[in-house]
Order: sequence, then C-alpha cells, then structure tokens
Amino acid sequence: MRTEIADPGDPPPTPLLLVTDASVVAKWFLDEEHRTEARSIRSMPYIRLAPDFLLIELGSIFTKKIRRGEFSRANVGPSFRAVRNLIDITPGSSLLDEALGLALLHQRSFYDSLYLALALQEGCQLVTADERLYNALRSALPHTILWVGDLPKPA
Repeated sequence: MRTEIADPGDPPPTPLLLVTDASVVAKWFLDEEHRTEARSIRSMPYIRLAPDFLLIELGSIFTKKIRRGEFSRANVGPSFRAVRNLIDITPGSSLLDEALGLALLHQRSFYDSLYLALALQEGCQLVTADERLYNALRSALPHTILWVGDLPKPA
C-alpha cells in the first residue's frame, strides 16, 4: 500500500462550509437537548455561515429565555460577541429572491428559507435543530439539510 505524503509547499486543504441556523447556535449558550452536538460545531474545521437574520433570531430566543428565568441577561453580550467571532455573517439582502422562491416551493417560512438559500448558494449543508424544518426538507433536500443530532459527539 502506498501512502501519499503531502508536499509542505501544497496549499492547505479548503475548509468545509456549514450554514448554522439559530436553533443550533442558541444551543451553544443554552442548556437544551442536542447541546453537546451543537457545541461540537465550534471546534470542527468548518467555516460556519449564517445570514444576518441569525442575530435577530438569537435576540428573540434570548429574550424569551430571560423572561422564563432560563438565561441571564448578563450573558447576552458575551454570547453575541462569541457568535460574531465564530460565524461569518452574510447580508440577508443578497438572499432575498432565492429565499422567497424556496419558501414558496417548500412551504417553509421566509426566515428559514434565508438559511436554506445561503446553504444552496454556497453548496454546503444547513444544520438545524428545528425538527419541523428538518422533517419538511429531508426528502426534498437530503444532501443539504442536516439534523443536529446526527453530528458526531465529541470524544
């Protein structure tokens, strides 16, 4: 068996792209089911992408959790800073037409379709913890939609 040895002058491998929706990113900071798998994304060799709408969705999630006593207001600022450091944010305005078409085609919300449009535009997967979204798209887009629970758990 022949083993290939990389030439030190070879360019590094292209990192993988992965679109992460708010249902997954929220689990980075909240104590919820599938948090271990969701948090593992932060250490995987991916370039994580999301439309700028992610920040609005996270703000809404955090507000609800603070009102229920499930999240501290003091953690909101650090959480947003972490998200901006871990995810490449794409302007949603560049995804509007495609997202509308996808929302109508797949009978999904326009908001969810922004993430889907970004994944299709970049030719990568969209990882979600939104069970309704996953179940609605898994047969039509099996190579695009990825369930958070199917991610490997860290060793």
